[in-house]
Amino acid sequence: MNKARQLKISLRGLEVLIKRYMNQEVTRPYEACRGFGNLVDDLVDAFHNRALLRFLLNADVDGFFEDLNRSALTYLTLLKGYHQHCDVEKTRANAYTALPLACVLAADNIPLAREIDSLMPRELEVPERRNMFVYTRVLRALATGDEQTLAMVFQEAPAACTGWFRLEEKVAVLDGLVRRDEAAFNQSLLAYLNSFEELDEDEREELSPGADDLDVEALAFVQLARKRGLALTTGHRMLPPELIEPRSRIPRDGYPAWP
Repeated sequence: MNKARQLKISLRGLEVLIKRYMNQEVTRPYEACRGFGNLVDDLVDAFHNRALLRFLLNADVDGFFEDLNRSALTYLTLLKGYHQHCDVEKTRANAYTALPLACVLAADNIPLAREIDSLMPRELEVPERRNMFVYTRVLRALATGDEQTLAMVFQEAPAACTGWFRLEEKVAVLDGLVRRDEAAFNQSLLAYLNSFEELDEDEREELSPGADDLDVEALAFVQLARKRGLALTTGHRMLPPELIEPRSRIPRDGYPAWP
């Protein structure tokens, strides 16, 4: 089966999953919805994955940015549910948080990034996920422009951010951003993207459909670089020019909004 057909099948599967979750699984009132956090987190992933496929299959730029915002807005609902004592595991709010933040940054929706940051925990509550917590804290500080927190948290990053798929490569990109070193940023970004070319078949199968052709975190890094006055001087197949210039596409529906 060729890759395009595989991606089309994946997109159809996502559409079915999203429809079922929205119509049957994520029920109101949210406070009474069993497994609310896991269900909503699945939708965060699903909207991100659909964004990739909408662009890769149909060159749907508007749909891509709309689904990135949809993923982030869905995560905002998860965070609000967490604070309202819905059925949300601590890890959903405290550890596995980088993807929705990357989505909102790649879409250059800084007001939404700030709102998400305001609801994310400030202290680590899941010690075994310190690596992801520290990494996300650096992203949050870059997004909000909190230089004091950025300097403090990034000191932990080299030692803390290990043991996760390509996390060290991502931290190298963040290092260039933190230091506002344009050459280092571009060099480390290219090294990060080139690491996708080195994946073996088993590693590729672990990725979301299309994630070996398009990476939202890389697009988020580009927007953060612009925010810090750094120019993108490197090119790569995973940085399509039409996605480097975000479009303001804020969905009004199609995701589990907070009441």
